[in-house]
Amino acid sequence: YNKIIKKNKLNYSLLRQREYFKLCDLVIVNSKAQETIIHSWNKNIPVIVTVNGQNLDSFLKYRNHSDSPAICFYGSLSNQFNRKALKRLLEHIFPIIKNIIPETKLYIIGINPPMDIINKFKNNSIIVTGYVTDIKPHLSKCKVMVLPLETGAGFRGRVAEAMALGIPVVGTSNALQSIGLENGKQGYIEEDNNKIAEKVCLILKNNELFKEMSENCRKFAAANFSLESTFGKLSKIIQSLEAKVSN
Repeated sequence: YNKIIKKNKLNYSLLRQREYFKLCDLVIVNSKAQETIIHSWNKNIPVIVTVNGQNLDSFLKYRNHSDSPAICFYGSLSNQFNRKALKRLLEHIFPIIKNIIPETKLYIIGINPPMDIINKFKNNSIIVTGYVTDIKPHLSKCKVMVLPLETGAGFRGRVAEAMALGIPVVGTSNALQSIGLENGKQGYIEEDNNKIAEKVCLILKNNELFKEMSENCRKFAAANFSLESTFGKLSKIIQSLEAKVSN
């Protein structure tokens, strides 16, 4: 009964959302996936994609990487998409990594951890932090962030934070396409569980590769997602659109 009620509410919200979009002169989104979704409803809705600017100064200055093999999953765990991705990681990907590098630890970082899922796989290699006031010390215990998201369409601000800390990211195209991650430079984009695990282990076992990717991540985050690098971009896009309309 609850599922039916939630489904009806969701469908109603989606219909209202589409009605509002039709009334807009411009819709601003922060990922190409969102633009694709909106245009699948109505190709005539004007949409532009812009990048989120974030205050990354404290992340870019932070230096405290551990040499031990550790990976993390980071995100709001009340979110259904994150819960699904975490379950995939625990059920399919982490066991492969443990088989290759038995001493690997997994940090699950984020508010409302789904213990109904985690307890099925819980062991001494899995550390659950729940909500933390400062994410930097917890993320920096890890050498790789793993994000096997299959659904969801927004900008991955958490990936920008991890990169600013110098943490390479391995995940699906759904998780990383909004970031513009360069495959093989700041991490890897893979869809298959075995391939994801393989790339994670590659980074964990090769310290030179980790150091190179870590530096690439910091530079990429600073150049693309800091407040300084994004300031004024949206204004310029809107001004250029206004100029086209007036002409």
